Amino acid sequence: MTWLTAITKLAPFVIQLGEIGVRTLPIFTKSATASGIDDKATQQQITELQSAATQNAENIRTLASDLKSAIAAIEQGGETIEARFRRLELLSYFALALSVLSAMSVLALWLR
Repeated sequence: MTWLTAITKLAPFVIQLGEIGVRTLPIFTKSATASGIDDKATQQQITELQSAATQNAENIRTLASDLKSAIAAIEQGGETIEARFRRLELLSYFALALSVLSAMSVLALWLR
């Protein structure tokens, strides 16, 4: 279960990374003509970079959301497994007590 702990500790950082990506979008969307760039090829490259940055930010946001739901599902599965383990542990203690009782009764009958 240590990997589950590691994933849950890393999840906020991935989510935060997605939020940072979304917050940086206004930096890329400033007008290129305001900075004095008039070259069409440079303008097209800036437009492509803005598009790529927007797409990357959306992909990171989606990834963070998926990771959040996956961690919730893993935690729920871990709780289910832990409950089953407790039941099996209780059953094994009961079986041990029954076997000790059986051994004692066999020993008592044998000594008679």
